[in-house]
Amino acid sequence: MNPNRKKAVFFDIDGTLITRTQGPFEDDKEAMEEAAGKGHFLFLNTGRSFANIPQFLLDFSFLTGVVAGGGGHILLADNNRYQTVYHQWVPDDMIAKIFAWYTDKKQSRYCILEGEQNCYIINTFPRAFRARAPIPVNSFDDFKRKSSGDLITKVTLDGFASQEECRLLEPCFTVNPFADYSEAIIKGENKGKAVEFILNKLGIEREDSIAIGDSANDLDMIRFAGLGIAMGNASDVLKAEARTLTRDCGKGGVAEALRKFVL
Repeated sequence: MNPNRKKAVFFDIDGTLITRTQGPFEDDKEAMEEAAGKGHFLFLNTGRSFANIPQFLLDFSFLTGVVAGGGGHILLADNNRYQTVYHQWVPDDMIAKIFAWYTDKKQSRYCILEGEQNCYIINTFPRAFRARAPIPVNSFDDFKRKSSGDLITKVTLDGFASQEECRLLEPCFTVNPFADYSEAIIKGENKGKAVEFILNKLGIEREDSIAIGDSANDLDMIRFAGLGIAMGNASDVLKAEARTLTRDCGKGGVAEALRKFVL
């Protein structure tokens, strides 16, 4: 990594910049702002769809762009607005199959369709949201009416996906399990592929890229980036793949990484 060249830094959101109830943290934000002020390029790189990213993060004026949907949607900042430069979305026939499965009376678990403009929920959800609350939908026709052509880039499932769910989703998605939910990312998309796309578009060398994350869906960008950094609270799998570690989310982890490798 050449210390004299500008860096492209990619930040996961959950477990990296924010927790479920706190963040972004002031020391992290100050270091990010300082890095951008020195000409470095900063990107969110998240499994969340664009509509599910909290506005307080999108309002960061120092961001160069956003990777959403685990790589399926890439946007670059342009005059304080985000412009889509790459977008894959879930076809209607798959969405119809998801509705058929989750609206069966034997199913009570939630499913969230995460889009570019809004998120849409089938059945109920037990937690509050830090981004905008999803719109309840009870059928595919109801979704089509309420979504007004919104494009779905990611699906979130209640708990671990069952074998039946995986068979349903396998033609279109890669399913990643977490502690109390699973995310379905459009097949063929991942955070590392998105990093490569952005570097190529902006003419930045791979060795001048840095990725910071905490969970299994960050593996691809941690592996691809010139420098992969795992948060102190990261999963053991990610820590094993990262070249170095930083402190926990909420304890200055992002700020420490930026001050050590960028500033």
